[in-house]
Amino acid sequence: MKKNRLKNYLKIAILLFGIPIFITACQKDNIIENDIIEQTTAGFKISTIHKSSISQNSTISEYLKQLNQDNNISSDVNLQKQVTSTSNSFTVNTETAKYVEYGNYHSYTFAVDRGFDNELTENLLLSLQNDGSYKAILVTYDLTDAEKLALSNDQLINLTNTPSFQYIDDQALVTNILSKNASEECFAFTQIYNKCCENVHTEVSIANGVNCTCETDPTGYVFEITLNAENCNSNGSNDDGDDGTYTPPDDDDDTSTGNNGNEDGSNSGGSGTSEGDNTGTGNEGEEDSGNTNIPQDCIEVNNDGNCIGDVTSPLIPINDNEPSPCESLKNLSKTDSLSANIKPIIDDLKDETDKNKEWYIQFERKYDSGAGAYKNYPQPGGIKEGVDKNTSKIETWTFIIGAAHTHPEDTNAMFSWSDLKAIRDIYRDVGAFGKEHVFNICVNHDGTIYALKISDFEGLSAKVESDWANTRGSNDKKKRANLEDKLEKKYKRDNNLERVFLKEFKDYGVSLYKAEDDNLSNWNKLELNNPNANLSSVNSIPCN
Repeated sequence: MKKNRLKNYLKIAILLFGIPIFITACQKDNIIENDIIEQTTAGFKISTIHKSSISQNSTISEYLKQLNQDNNISSDVNLQKQVTSTSNSFTVNTETAKYVEYGNYHSYTFAVDRGFDNELTENLLLSLQNDGSYKAILVTYDLTDAEKLALSNDQLINLTNTPSFQYIDDQALVTNILSKNASEECFAFTQIYNKCCENVHTEVSIANGVNCTCETDPTGYVFEITLNAENCNSNGSNDDGDDGTYTPPDDDDDTSTGNNGNEDGSNSGGSGTSEGDNTGTGNEGEEDSGNTNIPQDCIEVNNDGNCIGDVTSPLIPINDNEPSPCESLKNLSKTDSLSANIKPIIDDLKDETDKNKEWYIQFERKYDSGAGAYKNYPQPGGIKEGVDKNTSKIETWTFIIGAAHTHPEDTNAMFSWSDLKAIRDIYRDVGAFGKEHVFNICVNHDGTIYALKISDFEGLSAKVESDWANTRGSNDKKKRANLEDKLEKKYKRDNNLERVFLKEFKDYGVSLYKAEDDNLSNWNKLELNNPNANLSSVNSIPCN
């Protein structure tokens, strides 16, 4: 082995993304922050994806099917909602995953269930390696109820207990390398915050009430564990035969590192970006290629020329008792203290449908600690006047779950292309606790009231992005106008607006609902009887 052989480094960075806040001023402040020892630029991107996207990766699908085979399930089955590994005694929920990207690197994180309550939150991390395979790591968090809630809300937290890690399925590094009796020199535990464009504020500052004029707010921080195997015991073995997990030093021994936001100012709410300190030089310790700045075995390097490690973002399992689309729409009209009680609000919007501008209101979902449950409610201030007869100022962030707006006279009494984009953006940026509650309601000048719900977010997002990319226009305003004009012509050719919408957007991953009474307690789902026919009838299916 060459003397200059790269050190073996394992890095597991836990990416957490805070609340996107609409902010207006960047000023110096007196907030006390953690010591900063190095500055790096942002690079990681995190998103929540669903089965339709997960199944597009054949390697991941085959790995998950292998877990099915462990449970004597036929190998030719499609990707299941849950797959079980009997050899490892856990079940993986494959409906949803956290997807982390950094250049050529990516990883998938799935929620894990043991079948009994061990009071731990466990994730399965599948991390891409430079040979195209995936390293499988079981990540275990010992979280308080408050921490689980904060993570579900995409809020800032400081973990009380450091997570532990176990390799599974005969991966390249054995579990025992993370032995509890390893020396502290093996590990470093660092909390790293993104900083604003002027390198002044972090999310901690903003959470303490500081204003910032940067075009985008600092929206990410990282928990990173670094393992230098050469500083551990000689072969990484665990002499005492414990469970192969290791808890790094306490927070009192930590150092914190700041980093800047993206140079392009990009930020998409909950899908923000962040990068760790990454003070390593190799993933697996292969010989270098003569250029010490780009290790030979790296799948991707950071801005400092160091290998990134295995990266995950915590995934908190979603309550299986989430309401169906019909139930979530019905619940909006409930009048109890935890419900939005939208009827009087919709009545106010009806009164504005004869105006020459849209009127609108948005709704939020937050945890009510006094009630011990989530609460849906309208934003304060009542309904608001929009920009023009086709535009409302729809905002998105972690807690916004929906909007209701008018379509005034001289507009179509049906959703526009911009309405599709609006619900896509709301779903994209809301926390996991609110995604099943996302809606967009249209109150029309002819008395009809429609609602949109998302059935396939990836499908909708792909269609919206494709429409935008393939539409002519020298700026956003012209591109949007061209998209709306195209739909307008189709609405004019057929006086059945429901049929036009359902036919035009049948593959967009959205469902259309219609209110059947003034109390908004009864909704019907609308579907085409024959989606391929030019003049198909529209079926109205009552919500049970």
